Amino acid sequence: MILKAIRSSITNDEIRSMWTGILKEAVETLDNYIKYLKLKGWLNIPPSYPHIPSGTNEKIDTGEAFFLWDHLAFRNDNIELTQHFYAYANDVDFKILLKEGLEETLKKQAKMLEKELRKFGIPLPVRPPNVIPSVENTHIMHDDNIFRQLFFGVQGAVIIHAHALLKSTTNDRIRKIFKDLLISEVNIQDNLILFGKFKGWLNPAPEYGTST
Repeated sequence: MILKAIRSSITNDEIRSMWTGILKEAVETLDNYIKYLKLKGWLNIPPSYPHIPSGTNEKIDTGEAFFLWDHLAFRNDNIELTQHFYAYANDVDFKILLKEGLEETLKKQAKMLEKELRKFGIPLPVRPPNVIPSVENTHIMHDDNIFRQLFFGVQGAVIIHAHALLKSTTNDRIRKIFKDLLISEVNIQDNLILFGKFKGWLNPAPEYGTST
């Protein structure tokens, strides 16, 4: 519910900031509840992932193994798509934003997730090509449309992170990874809203009482 409220609050930045603060409190509360329920033995125990290498002392359940794999596969697709977005973008500010997101967020998260998969003996998804494609006609796609596709992708990532956070109950450290990914993605979403409003690339929400 809170994530939907953040997504819908694109007009008033202070209201969106309020919802973001509530989300961060709720995430911490959820994490504490999971730890408490585990301590009491009131949580059902998911099946353990059976292919953990002998040198790894940590345990994860099958759901957590899937979420780690799913996140890396998702990030790999994000990397390849963002490389295409960068190739077609024309606005200088937008290209800087795309490049920073590619290098400082997507690739770093993919590297972190790949390390976790290797640690737990989880097969790796296919890596994306590490190259910006060359295009002859950059006007095939418009910057505002590219931006909105990026924005929708970030919204999808928020849901994926939140679902993994809710379902990861066995390994507290892995749950923290998903918690950090969620908060980071919400912050990215907020920055994109501000950027999109500045550029005029976000469709304005209808106001109550707007005359026709």
